[in-house]
Amino acid sequence: MFKKLGLSMVAALIMVTGALGASADDTETPPPNFTDGRVNAYDAAAPVAIYETHETIWAEDENGWAVQVDVVSGIEVWQWDPTTETAHKTLYVSVEDIEALIAESDGGDVVLAQMGGAVLNYSDDGTLWLVAPNTSGSYFFSWEKDF
Repeated sequence: MFKKLGLSMVAALIMVTGALGASADDTETPPPNFTDGRVNAYDAAAPVAIYETHETIWAEDENGWAVQVDVVSGIEVWQWDPTTETAHKTLYVSVEDIEALIAESDGGDVVLAQMGGAVLNYSDDGTLWLVAPNTSGSYFFSWEKDF
């Protein structure tokens, strides 16, 4: 009798442990609200869409072969106009301009571009951030510069 009870307890323990382990693995990242490539894809309430634009260039791989690679070419910001129910490009700044502005700075924060109330900034810790107007005051979004 104790043998049967002991085996039942072991089986129950394995099932509970397995169930707990399975539930711990079920913590997947939810899908983004937008799938159009915007940097702020998880922010459904954003009054702007921030994109890192890309271009394909030729580069040399580790074996010396010419290959095509996709690189960031700039940052553009689109704002939604609720009156006309359309979006319009508010600002664009190229990677070349971004790098030049960073190089000219004294190592502090740098305003990279501003237009239509949107201001794109860079911090010497490698963070880009955008401040833009929205219905409740100001919208703020930051991300790591990875180009």
